Amino acid sequence: METFELLLNDRRYAEPVLVVISVSDEQRAREWAGRLMAESPDCQEVEVCQLGKRLFSLDREHEN
Repeated sequence: METFELLLNDRRYAEPVLVVISVSDEQRAREWAGRLMAESPDCQEVEVCQLGKRLFSLDREHEN
């Protein structure tokens, strides 16, 4: 299992929300990020990091 940090930029909160997950690989982390985006229209972006390094982000406009 690998640990990933997900930073959710949600318009309801002044600061990003940190979610830490343990999943098998980066693809599973991407799926988690997608689910978090789908669950809340207030979630504008999810930034996915591992060991403090930004891997990718998902946002309402496009995927980076």
